Amino acid sequence: MENSTSFGYWISRQRKALDLTQHALADLVGYSVATIKKIEADERRPSRQMAERLADYLSIPDDQRAIFIECARGLRSVDHLPLTSEPAPAPSAAMPSNLPTPLTPLIGREDEIAAVRQVLSHLDTRLLTLTGPPGIGKTRLSIQVASELCTNFEDGIYFVPLAPLTSPDLVPRALTQILGIKETELINYIQAKPMLLVLDNFEHLLAAAPILVEVLQACPRLKILATSRSPLNVSGEHQYPVSPLSLPDPDRHLSVETLAEYPSIALFVSRAQAVNPHFALTEANAFAVAEICSKLDGLPLAIELAAALCKLLKPQELLARLHHRLSLLSGGPTDLPPRQRTLRAAIQWSYDLLVEWEQIVFSRLAVFLGGWTLEAAEAIAAQADHNPAGNRDVFNALSALVDKSLVQKNEQSERQTRFTMLETIREFALEKLEQSGEIEAIRKRHTDFFLKLAEASEPALRGPQQQEWLDQLDEEHTNLNAALQWNLDQGNSETALRFAGALWRYWWVHGYLHEGFNWLEKALNQAEPSSTSWRARALNGAGILARSQGNYASAKIYLEACLEIQKNLADQAGMASVLNSLGLLAYVQGDHLQAINLHEQALDYRRKMGDLRGIAISLNNIGLSAQEMGDFDKAEQLYRQSLDLSRQVGDTRGISAAILNLGSTMLDQGLAEQAEVLLREGLLSSKGLKDQDGVIQCLEGLAGTASLLQKPERAARLFGAALALRAIIESPVHPNYRLRYQRIEDSIKMQLPVETFDSEQAIGREMTLERAIDYALQGID
Repeated sequence: MENSTSFGYWISRQRKALDLTQHALADLVGYSVATIKKIEADERRPSRQMAERLADYLSIPDDQRAIFIECARGLRSVDHLPLTSEPAPAPSAAMPSNLPTPLTPLIGREDEIAAVRQVLSHLDTRLLTLTGPPGIGKTRLSIQVASELCTNFEDGIYFVPLAPLTSPDLVPRALTQILGIKETELINYIQAKPMLLVLDNFEHLLAAAPILVEVLQACPRLKILATSRSPLNVSGEHQYPVSPLSLPDPDRHLSVETLAEYPSIALFVSRAQAVNPHFALTEANAFAVAEICSKLDGLPLAIELAAALCKLLKPQELLARLHHRLSLLSGGPTDLPPRQRTLRAAIQWSYDLLVEWEQIVFSRLAVFLGGWTLEAAEAIAAQADHNPAGNRDVFNALSALVDKSLVQKNEQSERQTRFTMLETIREFALEKLEQSGEIEAIRKRHTDFFLKLAEASEPALRGPQQQEWLDQLDEEHTNLNAALQWNLDQGNSETALRFAGALWRYWWVHGYLHEGFNWLEKALNQAEPSSTSWRARALNGAGILARSQGNYASAKIYLEACLEIQKNLADQAGMASVLNSLGLLAYVQGDHLQAINLHEQALDYRRKMGDLRGIAISLNNIGLSAQEMGDFDKAEQLYRQSLDLSRQVGDTRGISAAILNLGSTMLDQGLAEQAEVLLREGLLSSKGLKDQDGVIQCLEGLAGTASLLQKPERAARLFGAALALRAIIESPVHPNYRLRYQRIEDSIKMQLPVETFDSEQAIGREMTLERAIDYALQGID
């Protein structure tokens, strides 16, 4: 080792010799990847404590440990330190190779490099195909992996670019030209040689894949690493789907330093600095850079093309122009093939490989937002005559689009198989749909499908399968919003009103109060006044969501208008529903006698109809006012009757509400242990339903029980978490509840110094919803 070798360079070589990625080493020593990168780049020295941890995991012998720590601290040259083993040398004349030498570093692919190397190193892996959508970085990854495996293939590693080929018949000739032999000599030349062929861009030559199998069978020491937007689908093939670069969670506020560690952002910064040396990630532009990378789906090609524009635009200006990604992201380096110089050209290359029916289905699928199911695809992308034949089958076309990396299967969905498109690809597909002249017809099919779903969910959200329906609506949230917006834009006011009226309960339960109210208000304002059941339903929903946001004047206007329509319709179920809503409005404003009167009227209707679920709701709501008036025995009796009926009909939300209210009654009586048991049970139920309001009330109640149990720090955290969730869903404390809310807060403050209360509450406010629930359920102090 030369004396000029730096400590960072030595660390990098030792890490690679031990087959560790930067991410793996960071996990082992307990520091960030950014810190490891800075050490390897000689931008910082490790502390003594970190040096000792590095020594633990970099196989430093005991007799070398003291020397290593001195080297780490800059007190001694690293030429005293031996490597465990030399990492793979670069290809040389003694090791035949034509691998291209990249001019830019590969960023953020350490884990993928290690995974692909591991798969390719297995004895039974003879053919490995890197698959993925256009612009994902398959070629660059294949070159990096091959360069790190050069000692495994003493007879050479050869890179074979296949994009220029126009026919599968030309593949053997391309191989022999790279190897410098005659076409008839291919198998005899390779036969027993340990060799790796990197076949780049195979997707348009799939008919030649069986030739590769023949060559592999005749040459037992040969391995092939292929890149393709489609699997080769031959015997013995192993596939490795290349994923987009990781992106930060848009809902989390992250520091500039943390954001800089994300590969997508690191790539953007690196390429931006290549065209603008003064570019830096700062507090002022970090959010815009993260948004740009997110809108570009973490696609390396798209990110590189966008970053190149930083010589002209600030990230904030670039972000504002990204609504037309395909037009904006062009002008890549002239030494690249034309298909890699613009984002549109990269996608067009894949589109041109589709047969006509696949192109049609591809364009029609662009109407979906947030993914889709097979059922939805078949309903919306099918032929107009609904009698597809042969290759005009949606299932087969969708399968082909997944194989060709233009559609992805969403592995996150637990309910049923879902599919999605990267937004960059969806924009291209939408252009094709607009050019086809059938976009209005396809959007109408999209509306019909999701209106049917929304209206089927409305009664289901009051039945025993409400959890499954809430989950399904969550999965289709963006599709429902897209359909609702399109109908408003088209002036289809009646359809928009039907959508909004069917969805209000979903918005309410899952805490989309502001969003849901806005949809309802727009739909009601656009539609002509009428005495229809769906207008009444929408008015009732608007009143409930307005009440939940503390807008009591608007709530009263909407609910009274709903009551008038229900009277005209003589709809007993509708009358009971709106009377119930008016009763809750009176309750939150503290008018308990009026609330009880309205709820008893609703109860009469429901008893006449034999509506057990409705009876349970009315009993529960009468109990609320009884509790506020101090009649705890009556309140408890009503809650238990409501609980029994809710269990009888399988109303999960009714069960949750009754348990929560029983816990609240126990808390009001100072029965902390009993209250805590009930409130935790209610929290579990609310969590399952994703009932934000129920979760908040349980957290606030558990804060009260923690205070009674002399656990003020825990109480302050729970109170802070509930406060943060209220802010997120824009649900203020209603006047009737304010006194109890203030009592809980005051009791916590009495037990803690101001500074401690503030700091513990601040910790609670920083909790995610899941973390807050876990904390409340597990009793962590």
